[in-house]
Amino acid sequence: MEATDYSQLMKLDKDSDSNLLAVPARGLQKYFKLKGKFTSKEKFDSIVCRTGHINKNKLTLILISKSHGPMMRFDVIGADHNDIPTPHLHIFNGGDSIINQTILTKDQLPEPLKNCLNDLNNVVEDFTLFLKFINVDLTEAQITADFV
Repeated sequence: MEATDYSQLMKLDKDSDSNLLAVPARGLQKYFKLKGKFTSKEKFDSIVCRTGHINKNKLTLILISKSHGPMMRFDVIGADHNDIPTPHLHIFNGGDSIINQTILTKDQLPEPLKNCLNDLNNVVEDFTLFLKFINVDLTEAQITADFV
């Protein structure tokens, strides 16, 4: 994905197809459909993943463009990998997203992700920060969790 395409897709105001956005229980994941608010032809998937193999309390938030592929993965709670502790952000630069990516450590995270709490008691707040970061209109949204 070209840098200009990535930037335009990130800046695009987005709406969710659902007003109820819930963080799934441990061991599950949920997909949320997003679309451009003023350019509805641009469609996205946001995935909230709690399916950790090492850390069973994992929280990973993913944004995928339907037209351009994976854009980012925000590892909020989970096992460290490549000697990089969580939270950290993977920015996929097109092509093979495993090879062609940039990883931002906690100190390098952009606003509002720097305010991530990285705490099981605050997964709703962390999900909300991510949605704000990817420009999802939360005016009508109710954000909850499927677990206590």
